[in-house]
Formats: sequence, C-alpha cells, structure tokens
Amino acid sequence: MTEKISTGIEKLDELTSGGFIEGSFVMLSGEPGSGKTMLSNSFLKEGLNNGENCIYVTFVEPEEKIAEYGRSMDIDYSKYEKQGNFKILDRPVGEEMHVEDLTTEIIDEVNSMNCKRLVIDSLSAWILGFPEGQKKRRLVRTLSRLLDRVNCTWIGIVEHTPKIEEASFEEYLADSVIYMETKFKDNVLKRELKVLKMRGSDHARNAYGYIIDEDGINIGGPK
Repeated sequence: MTEKISTGIEKLDELTSGGFIEGSFVMLSGEPGSGKTMLSNSFLKEGLNNGENCIYVTFVEPEEKIAEYGRSMDIDYSKYEKQGNFKILDRPVGEEMHVEDLTTEIIDEVNSMNCKRLVIDSLSAWILGFPEGQKKRRLVRTLSRLLDRVNCTWIGIVEHTPKIEEASFEEYLADSVIYMETKFKDNVLKRELKVLKMRGSDHARNAYGYIIDEDGINIGGPK
C-alpha cells in the first residue's frame, strides 16, 4: 500500500487523496507571487510539527529571509535548527555553484539528519548551474531516486510563466505536478490550483480557486 504524508494544507490533502506519496518528487510550478513558497513552508511546518526532520535548500533568498518568512507563518525555524530537526542550505547560483558537489551535499545532509521532507527553492535556479544536455536529467533523476530510497519526500519549486507552454524535463521526471496559476479576470486577480499529475495515486482533475490571506493558502471549490 502506498504511504501518504500530509501536504500541510487540509484541502490539498483532499485533492491528492490523502497527501503526497512518501518518498516522491513533487514539482511545484507557478508564476512569481502565486504562493509556491507559502505552500512549501506549510509542507515543512507539517513535518516539523510531526517530529520529522526537514531541510530547505535555497538559491533564491538568503537564509535570513527564509527564517523571516517562517516567522510570518508562525514557524520558528531557529528553534528547530537548535534541536537538530531543521537545516537551511543557502547556496549560490551560477559559476560558483558546483552542481555535482551540491547534489552530493544534499544527499549527505538528508542521510545524516534522517530528513523526511526537503524543499529546493528553486529547482529552476539550481538547473541554471547545470551543464547542457543529458547531465542535468541524470543528476535530477539520481537525486530523486536516492531520496526515494530513504523515504524523503521533496518539493522542487519551478518558476513558470504563461509564455512557457511545452512540458519541461522536470515535469516528466516528477512523480507529482502541482500548478499554481495567477491571472486577471475582469481586472481582478484570480488564482487557481491544479493537480496535473500524481503517479500511482488518484487525484482531483478540476482547477480549484484559492486565496492567500493571514491564515495561509485557502483552497475553495472546483471551477
């Protein structure tokens, strides 16, 4: 029987038939400002509240900003860091980043901490440091397989713009794909969430409207 873990958002658990598959790669795609980071932090918060060890790998924001963002969601990351339950890996993007070394570092940290939830923010930025061709596919596939072996469920955040229509290689490799869309309708900002893919599990097929407020991400009914 496939084990599921809570996403940290009750309605999303419902849409995914009980949450994310344990040990799976979840690609979280959407435009800037769609709530990807908030959803990812909700995912980590759920794990920490359940006593699971978690890691946040950031290429976009500095460690201080991640801690600040956590506080805004009532997550005291510093407390969990002191307890050894949480770690932020703040790494550079571009020429200074050695992709294969970083992949090894992530795996080593996951194993040493017995990490069960991992977020890479963003997978798009990480891939910027990859050589062209098959190597980046191999590294992402290797990372995903090694994390699956230790039952570490991970979210890879991917920046998406409406101009990008064709599927990326990350989407093909991912076990699950969640798309968070923002658009203007009648000059009003609308947000929709879609579960595009969930390998080995049933999931909702409709688009669902959602809002972001002081309580976090609130998902409504189907469109």
